[in-house]
Amino acid sequence: MKDEAGSTATVVLAGSGLAAAGVVLVLNRLRRVQQRRRRPGRRIRMPDAELLETERSLRVGADEVGAEVLDVVLRSMAEAAGQLDQALPDVVAVELDPSSLRVIFAAPPPSPPKPWEADQGERLWQLQLDDMDLDELRTLPGQIAAPLPALVSLGGRDGTQVLVNLEGTGVTEIVADAGQAEEVLAALALELTTCPWGDAVDVVLVGFGEEIEWLERARRAESLGDVVAALEHDAYRLAELLDSSGWPNVVSARVQAAGDWVPTVVLCSTGLDDDVEERLAKLSGEVRHAGVTVVVAGEVAEAQRRLVVEGDSVRVEPLGLRARRERWLDADQLQAVAALLEVAGDTNDVAPGESGLDLVFEASEEPVESDVDWPSSEAIDEEWADSDWSTPGQPVPSEPGGEALDARERAGRVLNGLVYEDARVPDSVGLSDQSNGLSNGARPSPAVPSRAEHLVDLGEEAEVEVRVLGPVQVVGRGPVKRAKSFEAVVYLAMHRDGVDSDKARWALWPEGSKQRSTWDTTVSVARTWLGEANGILLLPKTYHNRGMYRLEDLISTDYERFGAAVALAKRLDGPPAVALLRSALERVRGPLFDGEGCKWEWPSYEGHKAALEAQVVDAVLRMSDLCLEAGDVEGATWAAHRGQRVSPCDERFTRVLMHSADLAGNPAGVDAAMDDILEKVEADIEPYDQVHPETLALYNELRRSRKALAGSGRAR
Repeated sequence: MKDEAGSTATVVLAGSGLAAAGVVLVLNRLRRVQQRRRRPGRRIRMPDAELLETERSLRVGADEVGAEVLDVVLRSMAEAAGQLDQALPDVVAVELDPSSLRVIFAAPPPSPPKPWEADQGERLWQLQLDDMDLDELRTLPGQIAAPLPALVSLGGRDGTQVLVNLEGTGVTEIVADAGQAEEVLAALALELTTCPWGDAVDVVLVGFGEEIEWLERARRAESLGDVVAALEHDAYRLAELLDSSGWPNVVSARVQAAGDWVPTVVLCSTGLDDDVEERLAKLSGEVRHAGVTVVVAGEVAEAQRRLVVEGDSVRVEPLGLRARRERWLDADQLQAVAALLEVAGDTNDVAPGESGLDLVFEASEEPVESDVDWPSSEAIDEEWADSDWSTPGQPVPSEPGGEALDARERAGRVLNGLVYEDARVPDSVGLSDQSNGLSNGARPSPAVPSRAEHLVDLGEEAEVEVRVLGPVQVVGRGPVKRAKSFEAVVYLAMHRDGVDSDKARWALWPEGSKQRSTWDTTVSVARTWLGEANGILLLPKTYHNRGMYRLEDLISTDYERFGAAVALAKRLDGPPAVALLRSALERVRGPLFDGEGCKWEWPSYEGHKAALEAQVVDAVLRMSDLCLEAGDVEGATWAAHRGQRVSPCDERFTRVLMHSADLAGNPAGVDAAMDDILEKVEADIEPYDQVHPETLALYNELRRSRKALAGSGRAR
């Protein structure tokens, strides 16, 4: 493993958590598209080890909360400005700290409506974040245009993040050594093409390679001379529109009038000839408020603004803004980020073993070999059919005259019969003292897939269970005072073969390596917290496991139980398979790896989250197919809604819901399912994907069918 201090990934966008957040948000969106396009039984493509370090660095440094706050609060400012009768002056900068957001204008603005306040010589609007209802403001991105799409982050100052607005400046020159000037341009390019607060901005990259031209908002040109005529046309045309409408600048027109006011930002790393420089100077002097901005590495005559970089200090002249930024972004790092996004944009799925990572919890396609005499699927089907409880949804008597069994208990009986003949546990995998003596590193031969050799009965919970199929929990133990000890247990639960201390510290303290003593204390607290079961430490000492940290198999996990039931269901058909799948999906409680207290980024960049989502989706699709074949509308609908908890944008669930509603004679349900996916695609997928033609075709087919039935006078 690379040393963190010297790895390329660690310094990517360092000092700019807002810029990193934009990249992570795009990455997440692209992964959602990959999951939508993935075929059942396949996996999405994941980055290799080198790109994994890049993703890790981005996720660790990303200030996603700050980016969301910045986005929605700026839109609330636009909403407030739209209520005024007066135009706004140019916005030159924005400052964000944990308690407030300040919008700085070039001249005194009109008095703002509440809860905004004017301050500092009345050249800024300020909002106390405690006065903000974030949940309410989250609706604004779909209603209010981003007012400052050309806003970019400079760095920090005394706990405050400083951003400068490139729009309305005409020409900005970067004063720095040649290499550093190109790094500044690269960082600006990446931020402008990914930031969430920049809805629509036309970014022209002059002198760049092809690495990020495929991103939304970006296009490439060989030289500034190739685009200067188009820039002049756009700027003078916008100036005419502003003059005829009476707005002093594009910001005022954007927040107070309807129209397509998309800014153009040109980032130029090449030298300028005299003719182009003269035309830029004229453009900057005559129509600099008209939505066209050119940022050039080097001196430009008549530049309206200078971005001066000296070491880790950045200042903007003549505004007087200052900030500190540890690093910008060199060409290799830009290419690494672009390559990471390219992998995420690849919708060609792969086989489970080819997803880029060796995930030990991947459920087997078929039960693994064992000495146990597995009954045939035909025998199980016959036993189920001969029983009094073969009808889905019907209660099952556990004993004559006894309590009714739920679906999980019923499936537990089937699992018991499948795994162990006559429900007897073989000595090789039983819960005897001998078979549990795993502290010496020996492992029994599994009798069920997904390393779940101790999972005998789905209806019987273990003393301690780690749950990640929803809010992260460790069930069976009380709260632990050390949050990292809790996270360490969950991390080890996702690495059942064990890890060494270097890998664990790299995941738990990604912002920088912690001393070994910190890890040792974390493990010690976790070991004491978990304690023993059957006289065995649930987190053994490493000298029992060849220096590796691993949990005892007596600790259960919901994903292993889920995987075991799903894999066994593949051997069956009809009601037995449905019951097992339902028992597995009942464990899916919400979004994967959800919860507070830990950032939970490692499940994303290590691939656990993507693989588990794929397994849940495949189980849902299998169950819903079986239910629809049997006319079980309730079962199919239940499965689709359960799947939407982890993959809300998967249109295959939408099609299941439409089929189910149609079978139930519920046309409003068909429309509701379609409306729901349209909203989700617009909010979480566009511009990287659109509603699948198969979904549209099904919707139109069901509508035609309803019309035909209505015309014939027959009811479905």
